[in-house]
Amino acid sequence: MAAALSRALKLPGKKHTGLGEYDPLTQADSDESEEEEEEEEDELVLNFPRNGFNGSTQACRSTGLQTQGGNRERAAVRKHGRLTGGPEARIDREPGSDPELKDRAGRAQLIRTTLFLATLCVSVLAVLMCAFLIPCRKGALWPKHWNRSVGEMGVVSLPPLELWDVDNDTVTDVVIATTQPANDSSASLVHSVSALSGIDGALLWTQSVLEEARFIQCGFERLGRGSGPACLLTGTSALLRAVRADTGSSLWQLPPQALEGRIAAPALRVPDLNADSVPELLVAVRPADQQSDLSLLLVSGADGAVIGSRVTFNLTGQGKPIGPQLHVTKGGAIYILFGFGSVEATSLKDIFLQANRKATPPRALLSQDPDWEQLRGENLSSLIHVASGHVEYLASLSGSTLSCNDLLITTRGSLSFIRGSNLQRKWSIRIPRIQSPPVFGFFNKDDIPDIMLQVSTADGLKKVLVIDGSSGRSLWQAEFRCHLQAVGGTALATSTGQSAFLFWADDLRPSGNATSPNPESLVLHRLYLLHSTYPTILLELMSSTDTILSTGARYVEQQKDAFYITVATRPAPDSSSSKTGAQVVSRLSLKRAVTHASPVALGPPSQPLGPFEVANFFNKLEFIKTQK
Repeated sequence: MAAALSRALKLPGKKHTGLGEYDPLTQADSDESEEEEEEEEDELVLNFPRNGFNGSTQACRSTGLQTQGGNRERAAVRKHGRLTGGPEARIDREPGSDPELKDRAGRAQLIRTTLFLATLCVSVLAVLMCAFLIPCRKGALWPKHWNRSVGEMGVVSLPPLELWDVDNDTVTDVVIATTQPANDSSASLVHSVSALSGIDGALLWTQSVLEEARFIQCGFERLGRGSGPACLLTGTSALLRAVRADTGSSLWQLPPQALEGRIAAPALRVPDLNADSVPELLVAVRPADQQSDLSLLLVSGADGAVIGSRVTFNLTGQGKPIGPQLHVTKGGAIYILFGFGSVEATSLKDIFLQANRKATPPRALLSQDPDWEQLRGENLSSLIHVASGHVEYLASLSGSTLSCNDLLITTRGSLSFIRGSNLQRKWSIRIPRIQSPPVFGFFNKDDIPDIMLQVSTADGLKKVLVIDGSSGRSLWQAEFRCHLQAVGGTALATSTGQSAFLFWADDLRPSGNATSPNPESLVLHRLYLLHSTYPTILLELMSSTDTILSTGARYVEQQKDAFYITVATRPAPDSSSSKTGAQVVSRLSLKRAVTHASPVALGPPSQPLGPFEVANFFNKLEFIKTQK
């Protein structure tokens, strides 16, 4: 140990204490003593028992004695060799004791240490540069809730709402139709379409339109030959315009005289028909002077030009416009579903040939489905009848155990599941007074979408039901007070595999002695969340006295969250004012809302619940992206 300490301190050679001068022989003896101590330590380490301190004491002593004896012999040989200069002197010249080798080893260690420290410094500087110079990703610190006033309530009772990332910042934004009073003293209104940032509700762009938009559709990737996504704005008679999603600037607009009627439904995107690599649009137009005819118009997605002539069908049904909706059969044949109060079908190939009589149909339209074609009958120009009976809503279902695009037909008093392969009915149930479109989600675990419906009851209340998609039986239902018009519900996928169903209503159904509230007083509307894990418990996420008009929700991947958008009208502060009230757009973080929600018990649970079991479940509940 003394030798090791001496080398660490780099002490010079010893001096003789008696003579006060340097003695080479004494220094040699000292060096040999130091080397003896080093070798003793080394060999003690090498001969240390492998079982540690549990070995025999006698074995340790024996090993120590043998080591000491061997060290004395080797030391004597080295001493004799140094003093006589004999050949034994070379024994002491071991590689580890060569000063030149020691210097090389020291320099190598110094180089390694320097390289390590340099690498560490560079890594720290790189991390600091990334932290301070690279901006944070938008949406990392979102406000959990915001609301923005976007003008007055327009003529359209249900303002169109589209959720789409228009500015390409990975955050879904809000595109909505707005109405503002004119700047002059006249009572006229100015219509426009505005895009609001999903982060804080700031205005991204606004586009003035000739009439109030009834439908807003975004996500057209190559509309107008633009480099990015586009949106399609549709009015009633004078508006069919494609705009850039990021700026709102116009790409093309269909001349109003080309319509010659009223647009009955949102435009339908169909495959490319003129070989310009841009999908086309199919527009349903209803003549202004007739109630039964319906015309289908093919419009180029590249420049808005009409492709061929319009194709007119004489429909006998009366009621709500249905479609047009695209349906692809198992064999790849493309059919268009449409109608008024009933659902009829014809192939896209027939529409193309009637609009362009001398043209050759593109390859995408050559497929035909024999099961569908045999329903047409002998008259090949006739339509294929799908459903009738005052049809209100037509929707396609998909799932791992379903056939190709099965159909759900909702009439005023029934719900029917129709197989998309052959149009055969799988099940049908009677449900009177359905007042909102069906919402699809997963209440149970059979991988078949279930259906949430809202219906009005005979005593003026509202009933919310969840119907099993595989059999049509009722899975869940509850009754509420409700002073809202038909507000659509929402379903979002969660980490449990089942969906979270959201809907608006008032209080739960009152008891028999409860009195009805004053119609003139403000009514508190509540947003409820239902999850099949606890069917006897609802979460009240928020409440509002505004009149809810439209809703929507989207998954937020960055925060593993989902946000909920509502469009509502807020009464004017001055009741004597001629204003119809402000139109307000609000955003709500569902994850935060669930954490702060109030549970509402519908009845006694089927099994006892712990005091914190429900709260822990919903606090850990995560919203996930819907698997398509």
